[in-house]
Amino acid sequence: MQIDKIISFNTGRQYSDNGQRIAAAVHNGVVIMVDVDRHLEYAFPGSKLDRKSVLEAYDYDQGTYVNSDFFGGNGAIKMEFMDQLRDHARAFPGCILPK
Repeated sequence: MQIDKIISFNTGRQYSDNGQRIAAAVHNGVVIMVDVDRHLEYAFPGSKLDRKSVLEAYDYDQGTYVNSDFFGGNGAIKMEFMDQLRDHARAFPGCILPK
């Protein structure tokens, strides 16, 4: 599965030694997001695919947990999609956090 557009960013929040790395993409018209440092996955129906919109939906709990229903019930497609998002989020630079 090829994802056309993935956004990745680091919020700089101190959830891990790498900050908080996030990646998001659209699947079937729904923004799907992963937070690799908090090990969370959310879907944001009605959101836009940009950093501001994703963070706003995430911070204000406007999403739902991602399940295979977002992928036509196909768990293999969901897994492949989410793996790609996690890979992109992990590849995004961590940030140096104060100790």
